Amino acid sequence: MLVRSARLYLRPVAPDDAQDFFALDSDPEVMRHIGDGSVTSDPALTRAGLARVMAAYARRPGLGLWACCRLADEACVGWFALKPCLLSWPVLAHDPLGAAAPVGEHVEIGYRLRRDAWGQGYATEMAIELVRHGFERCALDEIVGVCKAANLRSARVLQRAGLSHRGQGVYNTTPVEVYGVARAGWQPPDAG
Repeated sequence: MLVRSARLYLRPVAPDDAQDFFALDSDPEVMRHIGDGSVTSDPALTRAGLARVMAAYARRPGLGLWACCRLADEACVGWFALKPCLLSWPVLAHDPLGAAAPVGEHVEIGYRLRRDAWGQGYATEMAIELVRHGFERCALDEIVGVCKAANLRSARVLQRAGLSHRGQGVYNTTPVEVYGVARAGWQPPDAG
C-alpha cells in the first residue's frame, strides 16, 4: 500500500487491472474532459499503457500511477497519479505579450474514477493524501494539477487539496487551467 486515506488506498498497478482501466478509458462520461474526449476501443492499448506504467515505477521511486481501491471491499474505483508532465503556462499574468514559459517538466497530480465512485468525496480525500505524500515522502518542491476550464468538479478537487489557480496553460496540446502549490506554502487541508 503506497498511500492510504480514511476509505481508500493506492497500490501499484498489475496486469489484472487491465479490465478495470479499460472500463474507465472506454466510458465517454469519464473521458469527457480528458484530452479531446476520445474513448479507447481496444483493450490492447490499455494493456500496453499498464505495461509502461509498471516499468516506470523503478525510474522515479514514489512517483507513478496507481490503482485506487476502497479499504472496505478492495474494489478498484479508479486510479491516481503523481507523475512528471510537460506543461507550459504564461510566465507572468501581467506580461503584455502573454509569453509562455518554455515547456518544462513538472510533477502533476491526476486521477480518474469510475462513475459509480463520483460524488462520494473520494477524489478530494485521496488527492489530499497524495499531495502530502509528494511533499513529505518524495520531497517535491511543487505539485501542479491541470483540468479543462469546463471541468469545475476537478478544479474544486484540486483547490480542496491545497492547489491554487495559476492561470491558463497548455498540457501536451490541450489548453488547460493550471493549479499548483509549493511545498513551502502547502497547508494540509482537512479531508473531512
